[in-house]
Amino acid sequence: MTRKRILFLTPQLPYPPHSGGTIKSNEIISYLCRHYDVHFACLLKRDDEEHAEAFFGDHFFASVTVHRCNIPRTRANWLKSLWRGIPLSLLRNDNPAMISSLKLLEGQFDIIVCDHYLMFQYASLFKVPIILHQHNIEFVMWERYADGESSWKKKILARLEARRIRRYERKICHEAKFVLAAPNDIAKLRSLAPHAHFVETLHLGDERQLEIPVNSFEELPLHLLTIGTLSWEANRHGLKWFLENGWPILKEKVPELHWDIIGRGADQELIDIVKQLEGVSLKGFAEDLTPYYENTRLFLAPLTFGSGIKVKVINAMYRALPVATTSIGAEGIDVRPDFHLICEDDAVLLAEKIAEIILSPERLYLMGKAARKLMQKKYTWDVVFKNLEEAIQNT
Repeated sequence: MTRKRILFLTPQLPYPPHSGGTIKSNEIISYLCRHYDVHFACLLKRDDEEHAEAFFGDHFFASVTVHRCNIPRTRANWLKSLWRGIPLSLLRNDNPAMISSLKLLEGQFDIIVCDHYLMFQYASLFKVPIILHQHNIEFVMWERYADGESSWKKKILARLEARRIRRYERKICHEAKFVLAAPNDIAKLRSLAPHAHFVETLHLGDERQLEIPVNSFEELPLHLLTIGTLSWEANRHGLKWFLENGWPILKEKVPELHWDIIGRGADQELIDIVKQLEGVSLKGFAEDLTPYYENTRLFLAPLTFGSGIKVKVINAMYRALPVATTSIGAEGIDVRPDFHLICEDDAVLLAEKIAEIILSPERLYLMGKAARKLMQKKYTWDVVFKNLEEAIQNT
């Protein structure tokens, strides 16, 4: 039987698989390469070229198409996006060289898997069925960002961008054969495109962490851990929110507590905030997260906006590491607050609950075990691949 030929389009090299989006993309690519002939096309951003050899060494592709794309977020480009009638994020991922290269592949594949809405502008060049993989609902993220923004200028600009992205996401959901999205995101997308064909997917992490022994909390230092790309606005905004409103209260209640923040891309404002606070360390990028996981009592994910399932939260729960987050951080996961994790949208209440549990090794252990049991039951990659396979076979 002839293997189906799939064009996989993604806006950046999903390697190394440290962030939620790259973990998900990398897992799907690995699955597809095992079962289909995969033509891979992506835009290279930032330091992607440094990791290209390792990534391509891990996967076997029928063909590879890559082009460098580095269009900055500037006033001129924003005006250009208005003139063209497209969201700024689409303009920033528009690459004429990629279009030319892809047109040479006409007729070489049966299905397109469009990884993220940014790449639909390339998928629509071809007359083959498209499976759209929505990592997040972008218009919802922009709406939530606008809601929490104090600057009226930024609020207006964010709402304008949210409306433009909303129109575009409605359009592509209708045009795609199937739309893969997290269950909580499907509910919102269905309001945009009620006649689109949605398939549930989950944004998961590294399942191998389910087998890692549970931390011995009695012997651990009083440390909190946060992991995330700090150039990502949702991570940056959430950190500043808790650093300013929650950390001083938490530090007062537990003076010996220390907070390690792992991730690249911290801006000067975040660096300056951290410098003024005792007990907080910006560690930058870490190739190996194991030492941090093994020496922390609780994982903190302070998120004030975003969408989709947060892989950083999933990974911590895989490890049976207690999590403190907000309703945004727990979104899409079938958790019971104060049993599977701590969940509070008020920074003061979040800090107070962390202070209550951080000194109790027994409570930390019970919460971590409950979280892992939930992950083992409902949140494994088998579910993701089964639903993806059904979409492909019905395309």
